[in-house]
Amino acid sequence: MRDVIIVGAGPAGTSTATFLGKKGYDVLLLEKEKFPRDKICGDGIGPTSLKYLKEMGIYDELFKEFQIINSALLSSPSGNEVNVKIPGSKALIIPRKKLDYILVKHSVKSGVELIEKFEVKEPLVENDKIIGIKGIYRNKEEIIKSKIVVAADGTHSIIGKRLTEKGRKSKNRYSAIAIRTYFDNVEDLKDCAEIHYEKSILPGYGWIFPINETSANVGIAMNYKRYKKQNKTIIQLFYDFINNNEYAKRKLKNAKMRQPLSGWMLSYDAHLNKKYHSGVLFVGDAASLVDPLSGEGIANALLSGKLAAQAIDSTLKTNDFSCLENYPKQWNKSMNPNLNAGLLLEYIMSYPFIINRFIKKATRDEGLAQILASCIAGTFPKTKMFSFNAIRRIIF
Repeated sequence: MRDVIIVGAGPAGTSTATFLGKKGYDVLLLEKEKFPRDKICGDGIGPTSLKYLKEMGIYDELFKEFQIINSALLSSPSGNEVNVKIPGSKALIIPRKKLDYILVKHSVKSGVELIEKFEVKEPLVENDKIIGIKGIYRNKEEIIKSKIVVAADGTHSIIGKRLTEKGRKSKNRYSAIAIRTYFDNVEDLKDCAEIHYEKSILPGYGWIFPINETSANVGIAMNYKRYKKQNKTIIQLFYDFINNNEYAKRKLKNAKMRQPLSGWMLSYDAHLNKKYHSGVLFVGDAASLVDPLSGEGIANALLSGKLAAQAIDSTLKTNDFSCLENYPKQWNKSMNPNLNAGLLLEYIMSYPFIINRFIKKATRDEGLAQILASCIAGTFPKTKMFSFNAIRRIIF
């Protein structure tokens, strides 16, 4: 019997695996695809994500290979713009095909066993407790037992689906839809991540994130309920953005799309019951931990892996499985206030006049510009956006 089985080798799964592997536990990491494999994403790695990556032992090498971002340009529906330095640190743009491969190789170096092309079909249940998984490997059914299972298998978690009948909350009240591709021969790219708030995709935005001097990740994301009220598809909205947004038009006028558009759903209904159930810990997108304001999920995925590893470490050291309940409690204490504040901010930013005023004020108030950029980057607590000082700076 293994100590821990982790289903899914993205940022959340590899974070959990690495922290546990370094402590000497018998960890099995299962991935349904073969690395290196692509993952649809905006590819932004902000200061908070970099902090957790540094704790995992991955940092300096990233700055040698990937595009460094020193500033962010934000534009409003009315055309105002503010360019502000990334607060507190730098950021990186790392295509997920490369990032996830780096993370999984680091997990293996930490003592974790990786099995690729293993398709988990369902959890193994005994006396209402999960004691392992069932899956298909090399066209054969496999059963692997473990003391603890971690579900890191994304928004459409197969482990989560199989546990809905056991009372695990599964309905996502809050979600977003996104679409992106890569362009080459992009003009005027700098060490700057661009975020453009367009009226047609609020609450949401379009982005242009440089991956080198001439190529960029370009996409849009918006609240799914608002999207369903549109009379256009997400593809049509994407082309509206690149053809009508002044920044996108200028940069992409001679650019070539490298690959077809790819879309995905984001879930940010981070209910407590979605993090721990029946002996399974849910991390990353499987626990719906995407930031509601920015749509960024890597930082929370890495943090959830760290917190899950801490709870598992306590459990295996003491053989007291009630310690697993510390994971959702710790997450609720450290992050739920920000996630809830993010939901409220997302609603507020569905109104164009608010974004117009915010960015217009930020052009004249460097401190407010820093607050806005820090809030999006995740280095400024979203709860403080409702402080008297922040509201005063926006209104007056």
